[in-house]
Amino acid sequence: MFLYELHAHTAEASKCASMPGKELAKLYHEKGYAGIAVTDHFYQGNTAVDRDLPWEEWVDRFCRGYENVRDEGKKYGLQVFFGWEYCDQGTEFLTYGLEKSWLLKHPELAEIKLADYCRLIHEAGGILVHAHPFRQRNHIKMIRLLPNLTDAVETVNKTNEPRANFLADQYADNFGLKKVGGTDFHRPDHAAAMGGIALPAEVFDIRAVFQAVMAEKIRIL
Repeated sequence: MFLYELHAHTAEASKCASMPGKELAKLYHEKGYAGIAVTDHFYQGNTAVDRDLPWEEWVDRFCRGYENVRDEGKKYGLQVFFGWEYCDQGTEFLTYGLEKSWLLKHPELAEIKLADYCRLIHEAGGILVHAHPFRQRNHIKMIRLLPNLTDAVETVNKTNEPRANFLADQYADNFGLKKVGGTDFHRPDHAAAMGGIALPAEVFDIRAVFQAVMAEKIRIL
């Protein structure tokens, strides 16, 4: 089986993360992963990038964490995929399948609301995973579910409480949504319990990962 991380943050772009991209790549290689999706907190979330910057410069700096993981990952043969974690009032969606060039063309993302965001991502061919949908924190104003705009649900988040993961699993079952897992990696101690998914064959792009997800040919770690 080949291991893939779908939810990880870098210190370069996520304010709450403490591990730089180069160290993240080395860690995941040492832990035996074949690939990792870098999903730093986006503009509305806990970003480490100054929102007062012009949009193009903001995007450039936002992508540095991913780029550092990617460049270091080449040394190990680690597949590194670009993504991000969009936030609206604490509701967060992992976003995959789109590139930096697409972000640069869409400065409206700085102010877009949740439902409009989901529609825009899908129109562009992107993939949306509802991250930890039943997490309860002080900054999360309410639990909001959008099954008609969701491609898959993160039913196992290794930094979540077990009950929140259980409810996410029930949500996916009740609405017939596909399931994935992720570590939600932020800092070195998260290496003690890493997650993600296992695939029967190695893949080399994020769309191939989600083809396996949609076909239910994965095992959640």
